[in-house]
Amino acid sequence: MTRLPAGLAPWSETLAVLDPALAVVLGPMLHRIDDLVARLDDHGGADGDPDGYDGLTNRGDPGRLLVGEWLLADEVPLEFLRRAAENELTYLRPARRHRTHHGRVVAVCDGGPDQWGAGRLVQLAALVVLHRRARAAGSELEVVLLPEGRSAGGEISEWLPAWLRSRSPSSVGADELDAALASAGEGDDRIWLLGGSRTRALAPGHRRSISSAVTAWGDDGADTVTVRVANATARLTLPRAPEAISALRGSGLLRTSGTLRRSTVPGTGQGAVFGSADARLLWRGEEEGELLGCFVGYGESGKLRHYRLGGTIVAAASMRRRIVAAVCEQGSIRIRVLGKDLARVDEIDVALGRLGLDDAAIRELAGQPLPPLYLQHGRILLPVGGRWWELDGSTARPIDASVLAPGAHLDSPRRAVVTDAGYYHDPDLAQSVRVASPPLLGPVVDGESWRCWTADTEMWSVYRGRALVADISVPPDERVIGLCLVDEEPALVVLTESTRLLRTITSGHTRTWTRWAGPAHFDVHPSRPWVVRTTRDRITVGDLATGQTLYDAGVAG
Repeated sequence: MTRLPAGLAPWSETLAVLDPALAVVLGPMLHRIDDLVARLDDHGGADGDPDGYDGLTNRGDPGRLLVGEWLLADEVPLEFLRRAAENELTYLRPARRHRTHHGRVVAVCDGGPDQWGAGRLVQLAALVVLHRRARAAGSELEVVLLPEGRSAGGEISEWLPAWLRSRSPSSVGADELDAALASAGEGDDRIWLLGGSRTRALAPGHRRSISSAVTAWGDDGADTVTVRVANATARLTLPRAPEAISALRGSGLLRTSGTLRRSTVPGTGQGAVFGSADARLLWRGEEEGELLGCFVGYGESGKLRHYRLGGTIVAAASMRRRIVAAVCEQGSIRIRVLGKDLARVDEIDVALGRLGLDDAAIRELAGQPLPPLYLQHGRILLPVGGRWWELDGSTARPIDASVLAPGAHLDSPRRAVVTDAGYYHDPDLAQSVRVASPPLLGPVVDGESWRCWTADTEMWSVYRGRALVADISVPPDERVIGLCLVDEEPALVVLTESTRLLRTITSGHTRTWTRWAGPAHFDVHPSRPWVVRTTRDRITVGDLATGQTLYDAGVAG
């Protein structure tokens, strides 16, 4: 297998997802584009306060001209004039103090016809650069695809395959572009526009832009491109390697094989879980108040993180750049936020008695897999004692909900309610159906909710929005634990009665995953086709779409 050279180490996290041979041929482009982006981001731009000098440039006013150039003007004036005319004189480059950004990095990518060729390689290299810079700043990269203006997600496992499929036969219009840029970010987010010269011309006032145009042709096609970042340009030679040609055609991009990097963890708790729509895995530590977690998936390092919260952890969830946990301390449930603050939740302090709990019940909860919690308009929703509760300030009240799942927005979880008579009211269909068990809520795709239910535990109806997509039959001795999309087709994730076998069942196919078989605690990701399997000595995350093991950790010692 091709190994990455040392010069590509800064981008190794992102390049780990790509075919290694393609990653190597992209190397020269990464360095040049990263240099152009750094000139704009690291040196602040025209709006920052002056902060000395940080290098040399071939542009500037006479007051910043090097002393040696003035000596040349005095001794060889004609040569000085020639250099001035050719922009060959050397000036001190002013540095500007720039404000520290705490928001996301958003890349708005044009997938129109003028980006089907060489521009596609430039976009790929630019996305790798922006992803690395976002992670280095403690932020994340979100990718928005034009002309639809839809978000491809903030995790590399989401946006890279979506970008690969994003070529469009239609060009983006000025109104569409304006709307996409206006809605792409908020607050302190940095929005980058990636496209060709035409796309850049549609947004002349947008400084953070990376555009490209072919400037030289060879016998085999495009040979050289000029890349422009804001007002700085660089000429790049396109790689002619077969791997680059494959990427231009939409194949040969993603890594298809490789050795899984295995790690060790101090303990597996009672079961690792995906408590939210992002890629962070969470589980209890060996000590009270200890939470363990890591990001898993394509391009993620799987680096283990330790979080000490104090008290007994009742529920927890990953919320983008935060971890939010409900912790029992001194007879009360309080909310702890690790990361960016959340309004109002720090005011929550609910006595155990209001939830019908006592110290014995808390000790019992500590021996179970970690349940999720959700944020809704400054309140916390969490499951205790077989029902869902809403915590607000010092009050707690039970809510009508049998199942909760992540929604389209952080503070708008979806819920399913089953009445005592066994009826589920579906809000999209505006009708009630009799069910044999609580419905399963799957992912939200393009604003439409996937979910399924059964009237007899054997035939499950799968809906997307208001449309019935599939009826899937499940054997009577198998238990459905999740709904996911495999190659855009709905699949039920099921366990045999002994929990020794894991299967995915679609309307026309059943697959048994023997590599992840055996008694264990299983948890299905709420929006991705991933399953995590936890035993006493190992945590394993598998991709039910590709069959790859994404994470594998044994217990140390």
